[in-house]
Amino acid sequence: GLPTTSHVCAIVDISERVRAERQRQQADQLLARFMRLSPGAPFAPELDGAPARLRFTIISPGLCRAFGRDEHELAAPDFRVLPHVHAQDRDALAQAMREAALHLTDFHHEFRLMHPLRGPVWHEARATVEIDATGRPGAYGYLLDISARKRAEQQLEAMHAGLEQRVRERTAELEAKHREMERFTYSVSHDLKAPLRGLDGYSRLLLAEKRDQLDD
Repeated sequence: GLPTTSHVCAIVDISERVRAERQRQQADQLLARFMRLSPGAPFAPELDGAPARLRFTIISPGLCRAFGRDEHELAAPDFRVLPHVHAQDRDALAQAMREAALHLTDFHHEFRLMHPLRGPVWHEARATVEIDATGRPGAYGYLLDISARKRAEQQLEAMHAGLEQRVRERTAELEAKHREMERFTYSVSHDLKAPLRGLDGYSRLLLAEKRDQLDD
């Protein structure tokens, strides 16, 4: 006869694992949607080494828009942040990053990024620095385009400067008119005193010579 083949099967309930996997997928989708729609640009920088070697470990679509680069460029091993920062802002940004990493303090700094199409664009960066499970410092934060606010501040400063200039001009004008009024008052006072002095002199002369001939 034919040999008999036997099979041993086990049925394992994996519903919890499936639910956990679905929840993880939903969380990943929600995080991706948040990063895509966020008005800022969430990011996580590498804090190992000097600020000159700063690059990103988490890259959001907003971060790509801020730098004017695609995700592959920002994730490239040779990509560095500071060369894309305005030359006048690099030293201050590097110093702020060093202090935040050294003292594990929250990071907040304003600087200009050199966008390939828009030119220098003001951004505000905020991040929280903490020690991760491996004992290394890590940071999580966001980058926000504040160019509109900076333009408004510059317009306000220009308006204040214009107002101050107008105040100075108006003050100088009023001081000039005040001096002119003083000269006019002195001239009028002098012109009025001249005939009064004549009247006073002649009155004294009349009294001296004709007092006994005058009635009340």
